[in-house]
Amino acid sequence: VLTDRYYFSTAAYQGAGGSDPAAIFAANAFAPEPDLVLLLTLPVGEGVARIRDLRGETLNDFEQQEQLEKVAALFASFPHDCIVRIQAARPVAAVQAAIREKFKGAVAQGNMEAAREAYEIVMEQEKKAEGAAALGRPEQGTAPVGGSAVRGATNVGANHHA
Repeated sequence: VLTDRYYFSTAAYQGAGGSDPAAIFAANAFAPEPDLVLLLTLPVGEGVARIRDLRGETLNDFEQQEQLEKVAALFASFPHDCIVRIQAARPVAAVQAAIREKFKGAVAQGNMEAAREAYEIVMEQEKKAEGAAALGRPEQGTAPVGGSAVRGATNVGANHHA
């Protein structure tokens, strides 16, 4: 299963809005904790600049600098052993290499099917990025922001934030 949001994002975004992240985690205790969460991190100012400059979009309510500072601080505070932080303020190839390394670790721990599926997704995205770069799209020269979670052979999730 591939998911764009999981309870980590809920805790970070709702926590930034004033809710208690610990209460959010407690309310989601029924949900399985992933074996691996890849959290791509980026300084908030750079994330905001990517939205404005590369995407050419106006910031929405969830993308305001002050709000994102709170969200980033909460993501940084989560002590879960499954979370692996990857610095995304690097070239795409470097970020992809770090992601591949973490997937290999999941394979070594016995999560072979989930790691293989997640690796295939990353490779597909890399091919798309290479194709876009060949067409001269500058947004493909920087790493995306977000993350992935791998759970056994059946649960792959993602937490995306700027």
